[in-house]
Amino acid sequence: MDYLFVDTRIDGRSINSEVELVTKNYEDYFLHLDRFNSLLATNVKFDLATATLTGIFWNEHVDANLKPARFLIEDGETYLALNLLDNFEIEYFLNTSKQSLSINTSDRHPNTAELIIAERKKLIEVLKRRDASQLTKHDKYQLYTAPNLDVNLSLKHQNKAGYQAYTQLTQDILYHQADIKLAKSDTQSVTGEATFSRKLALNNIPMTYQIGDIRATTSSLTQSVSRGLGLFIGQDERRSRKLQDDISGYTIPGSEVALFKDGYLVDFKQTESDGYYQFIDIDFRNADTQYYLQFTNPDGSIEKREIKKSSWQGLRQGQWTPEFVFIDANNNMLGRGRLSQQRKQQFAMLNGTYVYNPSTLIRGGVQWINTDVSNRSIPYSDVEWRGESSSVISTKLGYDGQFLYDNQVDFSIAEHSVYVLSQKRASNGITSRNKTIGHSYDSDSIKISSQLYQSSALGVTEEGFESRLGFNVNNQTHYLTLKKQIKGVTADRIAYVSSLSSKWGVLHFSYSKEYFSTPVEDVTIRYSHYFNGYNFSSSIRHETSRDDTTTKLRVSKSFRQLSLSASLSHSSKGNTIAALSMAFSFNSSNPLSTFSSSSYRRGSTIKKSAFIDHNYNGLWDKELNEPSLQGVALSGVSQSVKTIEEEDYAKLVGVDIYDPKVFQVSSESLDNPFLIPTYTSVKLESHPGGEVNVILPFQQLFEAEGEVFKQDEKGNVQRNPGFIPFELINHSTGEVREIYTEQDGFFIIDRLKKGQYALRIEADFLAQNKLRCEPCEQTLNTDLSEDFIVFTEPFVLTPE
Repeated sequence: MDYLFVDTRIDGRSINSEVELVTKNYEDYFLHLDRFNSLLATNVKFDLATATLTGIFWNEHVDANLKPARFLIEDGETYLALNLLDNFEIEYFLNTSKQSLSINTSDRHPNTAELIIAERKKLIEVLKRRDASQLTKHDKYQLYTAPNLDVNLSLKHQNKAGYQAYTQLTQDILYHQADIKLAKSDTQSVTGEATFSRKLALNNIPMTYQIGDIRATTSSLTQSVSRGLGLFIGQDERRSRKLQDDISGYTIPGSEVALFKDGYLVDFKQTESDGYYQFIDIDFRNADTQYYLQFTNPDGSIEKREIKKSSWQGLRQGQWTPEFVFIDANNNMLGRGRLSQQRKQQFAMLNGTYVYNPSTLIRGGVQWINTDVSNRSIPYSDVEWRGESSSVISTKLGYDGQFLYDNQVDFSIAEHSVYVLSQKRASNGITSRNKTIGHSYDSDSIKISSQLYQSSALGVTEEGFESRLGFNVNNQTHYLTLKKQIKGVTADRIAYVSSLSSKWGVLHFSYSKEYFSTPVEDVTIRYSHYFNGYNFSSSIRHETSRDDTTTKLRVSKSFRQLSLSASLSHSSKGNTIAALSMAFSFNSSNPLSTFSSSSYRRGSTIKKSAFIDHNYNGLWDKELNEPSLQGVALSGVSQSVKTIEEEDYAKLVGVDIYDPKVFQVSSESLDNPFLIPTYTSVKLESHPGGEVNVILPFQQLFEAEGEVFKQDEKGNVQRNPGFIPFELINHSTGEVREIYTEQDGFFIIDRLKKGQYALRIEADFLAQNKLRCEPCEQTLNTDLSEDFIVFTEPFVLTPE
């Protein structure tokens, strides 16, 4: 005879312990009579002399003769065939390979309703225990924290020696998150940008406010200001801010920044000595369009950064949020930046956003423009609908002496998308109109899109047709753009961009030609290869507009404390430039990673400590001299956030506000299975440049082991009984814990704290099964234990 232990479900409910089945031929399986009664809440008996099954089955009397195939007698114990359930019209399914048994009584089981309530209570208790085992640390702003600081120094020689220095940092200053960028060169005084921000709780919506150098949103119908000194109050910018039509930023000098559209390379740049990059004409007219940037750092590492479109997914149905922005384009916090304006330009916007239902958003407000020539206010409204298949219908209407609008319809079906765009906008007193109709097809390897457009401003009308073809397979992409001008002064254009990656390196090729009266061509070929810790790259670019060909060579390497990059370029016009760049960081261990979006600057410092909590109060008690523990680590559950462990602190890299992360407490290095963390996980929320103090108490726990025997009337030991219910009662707290024996009669009680406990067999179980016990209760005292494991005396069960 063989045994099969199966996980069992009755009416979809899991049974707390495994069920033991027996078989002799691996085709017919039998269940012990006692287990049959306990599982199905019945009271039936079997008379071997007459082979008769009698008793009560769900309020009905049973009196049936069983065929020999329906029962099994082994060692004096009675087993009933599993297929006997067919007689009671009970469905069941046994999967021997997965060792699972499913029984469906169609909710006729008398205990189903009670058990569902009990399961819910247990689930609530599990959730409470889970919450109790998780340490929650809320975000806090400090008066001052040490800055996460990146520094880049460059020396350049072009006819004469020159230099450039660039630094960027995040830290807490005066209970605000500070983001600061500074630049200085031999030809330019100190310039920079600074932003101070923090969370703002209003109407239970995740919001922030920012003071300093900020960008305007593109939701304006009369956009005339892009950035400047100002104030922003609104929903968390990661969720609701509108994306600019240009993408710019800083990264490690010497890195290559590639722009991908729907998985195809469309543009690439090599950053210069200041690490600045910029891409223009980012087009989100098709709602399905997806952009991302790919950074290839000097050490060969690659990072991808998604560019998100405007979104309102941070709001839920029935919620609303206000938004206010004011920008003065003539000023910034730290002197004039790259895009500072020369004439008076101020912009303000106040609006409210309301989510009518999961697919419909309504927005309304007023915009204010103040320039040298005008001072006016423009009321506007905005309605947006989004379908489950990425379809979008949006309409925006405003009034500025004339009606302005921005309407978009985008229908997506499977791999096809059709979109129509109609706009009438005003900027600096100039009214412009745009109309676009397009279609796109996007499969795994091929993308085809085409659009017909018309635009007009200042009496000039432009009409044209643009078609794009993309091919993507086996680490290579090819993207061809054809633009044919039907009417207007804009030139026809053809562009081709391709990328090829292999173990021999990465090759990028770009070609464009614009058909002016004198055609203008631009060809760029770039090759890079990472070998033995060094990143080698070379490029050649020919521009017919300047009648110039430029060749550039670069080699770079990252060390533990800094990264170095050396370059040499020469143009056919005789200009030769040699440059040496060095990047390093403070308050970090890996300087190369600090310039990326998931860098230390986007990170938070976790100061962590651990100790043995002798009195289980969760606090470190100095008077008790509770010992500290070394080697406790935090491991991230999500891959979107990285942790870098040091001896007494950890760096949390890639954090965002309103985005709490869960970390598991790892104590493997302690090499003591009886030292258990009070909190098995830590849920914390921080912000870039922030600091979190995490104190982790550990408990010295114990384990109890024992066994239950069953004897007959004559005192002969029978098989060890399984699933015997015990109650474990804490004398100090009165807390009651349920324990069950295993199939073989043994039991293990883990996670016992110091103190006295009463361990006893449940009285209801003894009464229902007409059993006596000796002993029925034992006392466990871990305070007197000389070891971490406490052994109990055997429990013996006998019939009454």
